Amino acid sequence: MAVRARIAEVPGWLQDANLAIVQGQDAAGVLSAGQLEALHKALANTDGVAWIAAPEVITLNGLQAQVSITEHRSLSDGQTYFTGPVIDLISTIAPNGQAVELVVSAQLHVSRQLSPP
Repeated sequence: MAVRARIAEVPGWLQDANLAIVQGQDAAGVLSAGQLEALHKALANTDGVAWIAAPEVITLNGLQAQVSITEHRSLSDGQTYFTGPVIDLISTIAPNGQAVELVVSAQLHVSRQLSPP
């Protein structure tokens, strides 16, 4: 099964309105193909939204896959970390072959702030 993620950076006012991001909560829902396309078009027509990437992954039924757009960084003491979005997913095809369940877990790793000495 091929899965494509569309990763966008959205302006703060959109995040604050909880229109695109539910922070600190589990969110579940089902989008039809039409609803997904409408969401994509709405974001594409919103000022300040920047499409960062559209990575794809191919996985087998029931197996976990991961897409990420990350940058590895180093601290002055030699420690390393990465920043950027990481999306884990598991797709399962229904026994009748007519539906697909997609379980998604997304994380955003942000830059570390150094503490003053």
